[in-house]
Amino acid sequence: MKNRIFKGLLAIAVLVFLGRDADATLITLNSGQSATFLYDGATANPVCSLCDASVTLTFNGSSLTVAFSNTSSDNVSNVNVLTLFAFDSTPDLTFSNPQFSGLPSGKTWDFQTTGLGGFEFGSTSDQGITDGLEGGESGSLTVDISSPLNLTSLAIDATQTHFQSINVLNGTSTKPDGCVSGTDGCGSGPGGAAVTATQIPEPSSMLLLGSGLFALAQFARRKRS
Repeated sequence: MKNRIFKGLLAIAVLVFLGRDADATLITLNSGQSATFLYDGATANPVCSLCDASVTLTFNGSSLTVAFSNTSSDNVSNVNVLTLFAFDSTPDLTFSNPQFSGLPSGKTWDFQTTGLGGFEFGSTSDQGITDGLEGGESGSLTVDISSPLNLTSLAIDATQTHFQSINVLNGTSTKPDGCVSGTDGCGSGPGGAAVTATQIPEPSSMLLLGSGLFALAQFARRKRS
């Protein structure tokens, strides 16, 4: 009897794990929460061990604020230049009134919802490497969410940056994916600050868990009768 219950619990755990894998979400933000995403060129292809970036996204219900920085440590001009960051989210969003601030003098960035390699929204430097961010440079973006209205939570499914003129392979480019600062294998973020958002289980995972526990309870009840 105990062996069967153990096997049943193990099967439930496997189903929940597979369900979470299929509905991968980096993090879910409630209104007023923020998360910092880290991008490490050492994990990209081609590898760029000196390409690093940090993007902090704050969800305010009706708007997003994004602070983005090239944290590369090459100390060489026009090398490992950050020229793009992009996100996928659930639900899909439409935007208006993007406003940039804090960029280095003379540099311009554009907010985009197309041309991002399959990502839904993000920003690119206006003139490629010329307007891209060198190591130590940063900027910020605020953009209104036009729809859906009255949004209370936002799931970030994936994120990516683009570095150009990297210091390997004759100045090619690389696109490291982002991870949530403070999670396993992702470092602790700027100044060691912990991520301020909470990771919320996906609905499909909770449904699988509930269904499995219900089936196990029914099995145990039949055995007792």
